Amino acid sequence: MDQPSGLEKLQALVSAHDVAALFGLSYSALSVLLYKRPEGYRYRIFEIKKKTGGTRQIASPTKRLKAIQRALAECLQAGYSPKPCAHGFIENRGIVSNAQQHLGKRFIFNVDIEGFFDSIHFGRVRNLLMAGPFSIPQTPATILAQIVSRHVVYES
Repeated sequence: MDQPSGLEKLQALVSAHDVAALFGLSYSALSVLLYKRPEGYRYRIFEIKKKTGGTRQIASPTKRLKAIQRALAECLQAGYSPKPCAHGFIENRGIVSNAQQHLGKRFIFNVDIEGFFDSIHFGRVRNLLMAGPFSIPQTPATILAQIVSRHVVYES
């Protein structure tokens, strides 16, 4: 019998305990990581200089949280087909493949959207996880969204 895909594993989750077990944790350990510690425990916040001047704030997850996020990313990628125009954070694509599409063009417009990552909040992530193609039940989708959202929202 075939092993379930990462997406099928996510869709089969029912409870908070199931989510924790998916990552090899007890629910108690997962809840301490997500809810019982200040943000500084989950993320290291620092600034880097931008080429155009000013600084950009970076929130880097702790090793433990990053490992959980990476495992989750692998499961989610099993059910996601990126659009051809997307190049960021996609295997075998990046700044070079993106630039190749624009070779020989008369004009190229480069934009840095201020506050882009902060606009991707818990509610957007949870709703995306509950919708197709992911179709993850509400309770697991809520916890998974909390795993990938910097500002944890306490909802049932």
